[in-house]
Amino acid sequence: MGEHSKINPGPFIEFLSNCCPVLLGCTKDEFSRHFASLETMNQVRHFIGDEQDAALFVSREVVEQEKDESPKKEGASNQDEREYTITVSCEVSFKGKNSSTIALLKRNPANFKAAYEGTLENKDGA
Repeated sequence: MGEHSKINPGPFIEFLSNCCPVLLGCTKDEFSRHFASLETMNQVRHFIGDEQDAALFVSREVVEQEKDESPKKEGASNQDEREYTITVSCEVSFKGKNSSTIALLKRNPANFKAAYEGTLENKDGA
């Protein structure tokens, strides 16, 4: 991990927590719960710090369950009974027909980390 471990992903995760739930159709609590893992934090750090990673994909997908696994609740719809997982990756992949994915693209990958940390120098002198 090295240099990436020094990056604070907090502000970027806060940004994601403010825009992604609406786009993915989940609550902010559900979204934040999935972003609490060390693996997800490391993915975000890697995206911020690596010039080669130009995109970050945030996906919400249905967790497939066995049909007889849980009894149906009265009055609950199929939609209410579904469980979801939220994943983060720097590579695009097919998640299935019951998923939603947001692609976040770096406008200028070479300068993204410096801009994120507030250390980007303005070459125009302005």
